Amino acid sequence: MFADPERIGEPYLGRYLVWESSGSSGQPTIFVQDAHSAAIARQGVALQRGKSGKVPWVIAV
Repeated sequence: MFADPERIGEPYLGRYLVWESSGSSGQPTIFVQDAHSAAIARQGVALQRGKSGKVPWVIAV
């Protein structure tokens, strides 16, 4: 799946979002999330950004 550029944006197993982090904390990572958990993560980032639009810190899970 990761090696086939034709499948970019296609849900893994028809239901999961797959994305990667370059590893700004020193650990490159591949994430697999369902739509619900991805929505919660996006809300968390939006709350962190606040009015400035900038992320003041990063939370590692």
